[in-house]
Amino acid sequence: MVLTRVTGTALLASATLALAACLGTAPPRRLAEPTPIALVVHLESAGGEEREVPAAVGDALSRTLAARNLEVVAGPRAALAERRASDQRLEALIAATDAPWVMLVEARARFFSQISGRYRWEVELRTSLVSRARATSPQVSDLAVAAFLLFEHEAEPEALAFVRRQLVDDVGALVDRVVIGEGAAHER
Repeated sequence: MVLTRVTGTALLASATLALAACLGTAPPRRLAEPTPIALVVHLESAGGEEREVPAAVGDALSRTLAARNLEVVAGPRAALAERRASDQRLEALIAATDAPWVMLVEARARFFSQISGRYRWEVELRTSLVSRARATSPQVSDLAVAAFLLFEHEAEPEALAFVRRQLVDDVGALVDRVVIGEGAAHER
């Protein structure tokens, strides 16, 4: 009896996993026509010093936006100079670009602890997305992710590169909700 119950449970679990493996992911929704979006990624240390953003992060974000028919235009990084608050940075970017959409990704990474021979970093991400037509009401997504790095010399850029998959997923969801959702609303 017990063996039958265990076997039945194992078969049910196997069948469920097999069916779940057949489920595909839906391709990202796309805008009807290519639309420019100004993108700036800003990385800083816990002390507020600006750090270099790894190219892999910018490339991953560009691919995600391109999959939704958004053409990435490099936003003017100089517009962020001397601005510390997110809303001030976003206002400066809107003023400095002609793109109909503006996205600001702010990342702050700080060392947390050493666990089991790995170096744990906390990466706080804030993505702000705004339409030039609605510049006063940006949509914001906040995310905090742990990065586990192997070497002591790795710092903020490597921590951001480690969490780029979560960042890309978050940006994709924000764009789908705001940009693609607004495009669908205009088509009705």
